[in-house]
Amino acid sequence: VNLNVISGISTFGGDVSIADKIIHTGDTNTALRFPAADTVTVETSGSERIRIDSSGNTLIGLTDASQSTQGGILQVKTSACIRRFVASAGSGAIRFEKTRSGSDGHTVVQDGDKLGELQFYGSDGDSYEIAGQISAQVDGTPGNGDMPGRLMFFTSADGTSNNTERLRIDSNGNIGVNCDAPTNITNSRGITLQGASGTPAGFINFMDSADNSDGRIVADDGILTITADFSDNTASSAIAFNVDGTSEKLRITSTGVVEVSGITSTASLTVGPGLIQEEFDSYASALTGTYNHDVVDHGMILYAYSNASASFVLNLRGDGSTTLNSLMNIGQSSVFTAYTGSNNTSYYMTDFQIDGSSQTEEWNGASAPSAGTGSGYDVYTFNILKTADATFKVFATFSNFA
Repeated sequence: VNLNVISGISTFGGDVSIADKIIHTGDTNTALRFPAADTVTVETSGSERIRIDSSGNTLIGLTDASQSTQGGILQVKTSACIRRFVASAGSGAIRFEKTRSGSDGHTVVQDGDKLGELQFYGSDGDSYEIAGQISAQVDGTPGNGDMPGRLMFFTSADGTSNNTERLRIDSNGNIGVNCDAPTNITNSRGITLQGASGTPAGFINFMDSADNSDGRIVADDGILTITADFSDNTASSAIAFNVDGTSEKLRITSTGVVEVSGITSTASLTVGPGLIQEEFDSYASALTGTYNHDVVDHGMILYAYSNASASFVLNLRGDGSTTLNSLMNIGQSSVFTAYTGSNNTSYYMTDFQIDGSSQTEEWNGASAPSAGTGSGYDVYTFNILKTADATFKVFATFSNFA
């Protein structure tokens, strides 16, 4: 039978077997082909457009599923865009469903008057919530084209269109968090964090778990505040600064102690403007015997306001287990001042020591004091220069304030 002369509708009661392809009459470069076992392709204009291979993969723009290193049941390679267009009211959507009876999650791409939106939904029973939304705003007013392109991120608890903008990247590359105009701040470049109306300024949290924040940085009313362990206020809270990436250079503890390069002092230090103030150690007992002044705990000023009860020795050290020598580098200097109460000329400092070793001081006036003044306060000042390991040059003065 010559099938070329058959016209109209043909009906076959069984299988139709063809070697390679079905060709469109009058359009021979358009065909449905069977190029290999368990494989079907669609060609237009003589080129393959769609392939379903033996594994059930649908390939568009590809001829071999192995051309995509990531694989996938649907693989598309194209230089053009992929669109889903809905002519009637509503939004085009790509849906991902876990079960046949309901949409456990889906992605919606929609076009409003001025927004192209990518929304990510999750379901909770019969309701849907927007888990995330990306909106690319092309212009401010439909048709005027005067608004620069930008990328905005939204969240919504109930899936409504009344969303609140959370993150914006504008056309200049500035990033705003809760701030829709990150260039509002003069000369602002980079990231702007803005608090909601009536709340503190924007801040950065550093967290080690879902319910515990280890630190926070807040800028409000011109003050930059760095807080450590603000959620539980533990005694170990501290702010530390590491300069070279391997060792800590500065630490401020929860009690206000300042530690510099491993040197700890419970005495507070205030700087500026043009003024340096150090907290003094107030010693209530009468000086007698050897008084060990621990600079780690009490700084470099001793205020012994009770009258001395006998002659005394002043020993300057780090603390009971730390030497002053270990706290000072060669070539560094420091000043120690002792204010001592006096009502008896027989009572005065008879020896000055560093880490338990007596020093040979260079005294102002060429000689060391040999008696107290017997009234008011005797003041001893020691300028200490470390010239070598455990070796110090000490310049001392003695004066009285009645």
